[in-house]
Amino acid sequence: EVMRKTLDRLPALAWRESQHGAIAWANRAYVLQAQAFTQEDEGLVWPLPRLFSPVEAAQGDGPRRAKLDLGDDKALWFDRFSFPLEGGSLHFALPADAAVRAERSLRSFVQTLTKTFADLPIGLAVFDRQRKLQLFNPALIELTQLATEFLSARPSLYAFLNRLREARMMPEPKDYRSWRLQMTELEQAAAAGFHSETWTLPGGQTYRVTGRPHPDGAVAFLFEDI
Repeated sequence: EVMRKTLDRLPALAWRESQHGAIAWANRAYVLQAQAFTQEDEGLVWPLPRLFSPVEAAQGDGPRRAKLDLGDDKALWFDRFSFPLEGGSLHFALPADAAVRAERSLRSFVQTLTKTFADLPIGLAVFDRQRKLQLFNPALIELTQLATEFLSARPSLYAFLNRLREARMMPEPKDYRSWRLQMTELEQAAAAGFHSETWTLPGGQTYRVTGRPHPDGAVAFLFEDI
């Protein structure tokens, strides 16, 4: 009884599915969202309507983003968690509208930045807090001679720098260990504040490489042929 009352006060949708996919139980938030009351308000519609398509439950999986269409181009977004149970599965859906709006805003911002820096003669590479490449401009491709496919795959910062080393688009390192240490120092200096250094490349070019921190732990690198 205590558990049932607790789940009914949970500010998230919770439900249990049988091994055949039928809704065997749902909390109050789910029932209200599904509008699963009879017209006479005497009880619940049975079987309970399904709000989300069935998914295979796997212990330890992260959330799956789920969309609930409301009609008239309106929708609600949820982060859905699923866990296997004996004879079925247990599911939770947490509101994710704010996260979806933030993601859309970020994509729009990135697109705006991409257009802004499209004609910039300086190469731009922005890495997020996990040090995955999130943004680059055409000048970066020209200056580094790295393939668009490689950059579009969102490589890590070290994969990016290692590919520059292999393409001889950075100073020749004495050995891999010293190069790795030098690149770690470059990343740390850029993340801590404005950092600039000059690279004399094996091909004769001289690049100014500038690193600076960006919001949310991101870091940006600028490559300029001087």
